[in-house]
Amino acid sequence: MKKVAAPHLRWILVAAAAVALLGLPLAASGYVLRVTVSALIAGVFALGLNIIVGYAGILNIGYVAYYCVGAYAYALLASERFGIHVPFVPLVAGCIALGAAVAAAIAFLTSRLKGDYLAVTTLGFAEMLRVIVNNADALTGGPKGISGIDPPALFGLAFADSRSFYYLALAALAFAIYFSGRLLQSKLGRSFACVREDEDAAASIGIDTRLMKIIASAIGGAYAAVAGALFASYQGFVSPESFVFSETVTVMCMVVLGGLGSVAGALTGTVLLTFLPELLRRFSDFRMFFYGLAFVLFMIFRPQGLVPSEAVRREYEGNLRGAGRV
Repeated sequence: MKKVAAPHLRWILVAAAAVALLGLPLAASGYVLRVTVSALIAGVFALGLNIIVGYAGILNIGYVAYYCVGAYAYALLASERFGIHVPFVPLVAGCIALGAAVAAAIAFLTSRLKGDYLAVTTLGFAEMLRVIVNNADALTGGPKGISGIDPPALFGLAFADSRSFYYLALAALAFAIYFSGRLLQSKLGRSFACVREDEDAAASIGIDTRLMKIIASAIGGAYAAVAGALFASYQGFVSPESFVFSETVTVMCMVVLGGLGSVAGALTGTVLLTFLPELLRRFSDFRMFFYGLAFVLFMIFRPQGLVPSEAVRREYEGNLRGAGRV
């Protein structure tokens, strides 16, 4: 029997996965569908952080701020809060621009910082934003949040339930995956990698490292803003409790567990950390114990991530050779 060539097999697997994803809403229960939609939104969110941390090596632990910006921008302009109902497409475009602008501004202010100083400063910006949102009752509704948010609508078709919204979120994730893959292979992506590996060496060959950090942050901020807009439109409600520091921790774990700098890794981590807590829900008393144990085991036996990028894989193997372990 003739063997199927590797490229052909890859496309066959991609086609099979596409058919399975497109047919999922027809077979899944309402609960599974809701969790899956959450995973799709989280996938867009994680891919944005993967660009900032995985591609450019920027330790941003205030990433949830951009998610919050996108969600509240959508909520304020597509609800009865002020009686404004901006159409979905221009509103999402505005959220993208706002998320990118906020991320670029923060990156500009923190571009001279590195390591722990950068991490603490970005966390500070995120906490400042959350406090403002929580206390600006006249604008954001304060702790009560904003309800009655319009569902997305395209060409007269409203995505008002989980089944229809699933396809919208799937399309957003597919575009995010495509753009991330193209970015990784582009000249800009290679410049990000140079900054991540050795900032001084990158500067010595003419790369404007400060500009690269700002661009990477802006792209990641745009991803987060899209995820925030999708979250707000799907839930129909936003409040400050949805944008706490633990959200950044969760998405950071998705990226690190899957493999820094890897699109497939970020998606793998997203799937695991979205569905694993749901599978362990029946063991509610010990769920977080198993969750933590799984993390410890992964970090001990697979520190490079489940699906690491080629650069991370080579670096890890080089470290093992240097230590005489392979």
